[in-house]
Amino acid sequence: MNTTDRNWMYERLGANGFVSPIFRSGLNTFIEFACSNQNSKDGNKIKCPCTKCLNKPYADVEVVKYHLARYGFMPNYHLWDRHGETSVRSTSTVGSTSLGMDDSNRSSNEQHEPSYTEMVLDVAGHDFVTRFLDEEPNPEDKKFFDMLNAADRELWSGCEKVTQLSVVARLLNIKSEYRIPEDCFNSICQLMKDGLPEDNTMVGSLYESKKLIHALGLPVELIDCCRFGCMIYWRGDKDLGQCKFCETPRYQTSKNSSKCSRVPWARMHYFPLTLRLKRLYASQATGASMRWHAENHGHGDGVMCHLTTEESSRSSSHLS
Repeated sequence: MNTTDRNWMYERLGANGFVSPIFRSGLNTFIEFACSNQNSKDGNKIKCPCTKCLNKPYADVEVVKYHLARYGFMPNYHLWDRHGETSVRSTSTVGSTSLGMDDSNRSSNEQHEPSYTEMVLDVAGHDFVTRFLDEEPNPEDKKFFDMLNAADRELWSGCEKVTQLSVVARLLNIKSEYRIPEDCFNSICQLMKDGLPEDNTMVGSLYESKKLIHALGLPVELIDCCRFGCMIYWRGDKDLGQCKFCETPRYQTSKNSSKCSRVPWARMHYFPLTLRLKRLYASQATGASMRWHAENHGHGDGVMCHLTTEESSRSSSHLS
């Protein structure tokens, strides 16, 4: 391939400030080429040659496409040797790298570190990168841009191990697993913020943490309950002022009788199931497992298969 015709790689933005059509077309060509060379891939992932990754980590194709559209190609990468391309003038040197000879030096971090950028793109949808290239982001997309910024944002200048989003996500997971009170969580965040370099991007509270990941779209609903567990105030009972079984008041007695300030005796947390199932199907990490029963059927006699698959096959035979 003629590497001299790749000036488009470094002409990313058009006069209007958006990604230029010639760059979009060339980017699609690059992605197709990189995906066609299995020897330079790590499973379904390819190396990311953007100005931040510099061909070091492997990433999902959509992540690479997003990074290149946002940050551009690393300098002087006219020959795509890390993605399987060779040339006559440098066959001996390029050939070894195109076959992945440098992969032995790849750290386990690059192979197995969970990608928070991929997580956000899973939530945003498979067409998010296309929308990002073709049109100005709407308010809903803007939330995902903020999260993508956080997924790439260094916790402090020069930090390579974690990002702002990865730290917040892990801290929230720790809070949930060990049932850390909100005040304690806030104190931990503030201590970390005070102990890091001055240019750090560490959040300072639980409120800021939740605000950062709000766009992930996994809401929690708080539903008032009877203090003795008789019922929940939901659907047809949502406006009741006392339990219809034990007649215990729903709200605590307060000097301030305004409706907006009433405090219930008890509440339950409700996690809507539908959105969480959609997330499991959308995520590349769990989607294959969620579709397993539908896509994996018996392979004939002598091959062990899942009991549900076997039972389904028997039912089909019986009906036929």
